[in-house]
Amino acid sequence: NGGVYAFQVWDPDGPGPESELLVVGGTFTEIGGVACKYVAAWDGHQWTALGSDLFGFADALAVYNGRLYCAVGLLREWTGAEWITIPGSPYNIDCLLVHDGSLVAGGGDEEARLIRRWDGTEWYGYGPGFNTGYLGDCPKVDRVAVFNDELYACGNFQKTGGRQIAPLARWDGTRWNSVEGFEAHSTFDMRVFNGEIY
Repeated sequence: NGGVYAFQVWDPDGPGPESELLVVGGTFTEIGGVACKYVAAWDGHQWTALGSDLFGFADALAVYNGRLYCAVGLLREWTGAEWITIPGSPYNIDCLLVHDGSLVAGGGDEEARLIRRWDGTEWYGYGPGFNTGYLGDCPKVDRVAVFNDELYACGNFQKTGGRQIAPLARWDGTRWNSVEGFEAHSTFDMRVFNGEIY
């Protein structure tokens, strides 16, 4: 009865006997006749609600170190019984991705520099992050991806650390760089397919 924004395959017991689940998140409060609150899991036969304590729509899902995470503005982790908020979580998280041993979170929180990573214990930034949205709009990271083992971010941003930058940027381990030849005012999505980034 609502939209689906995110999909994630998750094995609750890792190498154990339980089957993998397809977890979906979005704006729905019912799926397949099962009452739920924005997140549900499909085991191949039936839907199961994952908790009832999410306080916002599920914008993104990810599995990190075997645990299921959900972005509902803040980053929350499923314990098997309830959703708990990760301490120090940035606000307004819209996308999640696992890269280089960390859970990467991007969104529209200026104080969080729009993109940060969680190592299971602490939050860290990627340099100065991004700022200055197109035509004065709030700067935002809409999507993160890994291409050729490097982290990419796209969204509505025009500067990083005082430097002009395209709204499709690559992290080189030290700073963000514009993707050569890319020209746009803002970018809302990207995908990696057949060795290319689109």
